Amino acid sequence: MSTITPRPVPDCFTTLKDRLSAQRVLLDLKKVLNLSHDVSPELANTILDYAHYWPKVASNGPGTVVSACKEDELNSAEVLLLTPTMEELLGPGDFKIRAVRFKLESHDQGWATFGDSPSRYFPSWTWFEAVIVRDPRYSISSPETDAFVKEALAKSRRGREAKSSVTTVRNPHAAAGLGEDTWDIQRNVRASEVFVSHEVRFKEDSEDVASGKIPGRVGSDAMTGAGSGDGFIGALEKGDRIAVIARATQDYWENHVRKIELEVDSDECDVTRSGWH
Repeated sequence: MSTITPRPVPDCFTTLKDRLSAQRVLLDLKKVLNLSHDVSPELANTILDYAHYWPKVASNGPGTVVSACKEDELNSAEVLLLTPTMEELLGPGDFKIRAVRFKLESHDQGWATFGDSPSRYFPSWTWFEAVIVRDPRYSISSPETDAFVKEALAKSRRGREAKSSVTTVRNPHAAAGLGEDTWDIQRNVRASEVFVSHEVRFKEDSEDVASGKIPGRVGSDAMTGAGSGDGFIGALEKGDRIAVIARATQDYWENHVRKIELEVDSDECDVTRSGWH
């Protein structure tokens, strides 16, 4: 097992219903504050977007360490965030996901035995990856269900299972085999003990990637350490859950994690939207 000290606080999340409730409060400001003009739905949405009040799942705690352990053959993985289904986050009506934002605060063990590199991020053996879980057996979140899903995903990342006992979605651009269902999110700055914040946005594929004119990118960018997210948004469906996994490989490498947040951007929400009244 990877070393986990201490565990993060339980995941919390903001749903579309929460956003619509906040939107209604803003639309009622004319009455509450005796304003001369109405607050339009467009202005209300702009205010909420500026405040980053999107459907969000967060896992914040005093600190988590994922260490590359010999019992894991120096290939450690821990699922540190697991969302509810997209439908639970965004509501039962029709919606189109435009982007998923990942916000991370982390660093590695702070030293390395190899020489300098032109990149701050490569070679780095600590990183984060995303997996799409599509398994009706585990779509309803509960402490027991979530614990099982997290452990099953971690085991398959560590190579302890030939195939995960939880059904996941394949990355259409990845090679077959171990890791074919993962999308790299972000590498840590190499050999730094300072917590660094990264924000990575997975958005809809470009026309060239979507049409197959150019291949989708896998892995992480050598200069920024960020993954491209190619194929991720197009693969997401209503009943899917997203898992964020912290990784560490190679002897003595450690992934120190302070915060993980995931935000989902979808089509603009209106207060009259079916399902919320």
